Amino acid sequence: MRYYNVDVLRVFDGGLSPKLVLSLVGNLPIDSATIAALRGGPEYVGWDLNAYLLADVVDLLQWVQYTLIVSNAGKNAKKVKKPEAYKRPGAKSRKKPNPFAAAFNSDTGTLATNSFQIPKEVLERSKKGAPAGAPFSVR
Repeated sequence: MRYYNVDVLRVFDGGLSPKLVLSLVGNLPIDSATIAALRGGPEYVGWDLNAYLLADVVDLLQWVQYTLIVSNAGKNAKKVKKPEAYKRPGAKSRKKPNPFAAAFNSDTGTLATNSFQIPKEVLERSKKGAPAGAPFSVR
């Protein structure tokens, strides 16, 4: 074991007690190969508390930079791409498909041709009831 400089195989010749070996294995640091294997595989090797905190700092700095760029972009603020989170081991994708957003074409704001269509009667009804520029009235 690289953390304790102990040959675990000595448990078979009586040099170490099984209780001591189990105690050593149970107290291995989180970035050890044994704990990484128990957590899910080799992608966890080296990911200790400091690595997770550093990834959080990287994410924070990306968001600060994004906020600064968006606040100074003016009319082009919507074109600025949001930062993606730093890849962590075992993390699933944060993006979830949104069927309502997928129904609209992001460039024109109109309904996509392969999605649902709003009936013409509903569109006509909504145009007649509200004055221009006001989606609803508050009374």
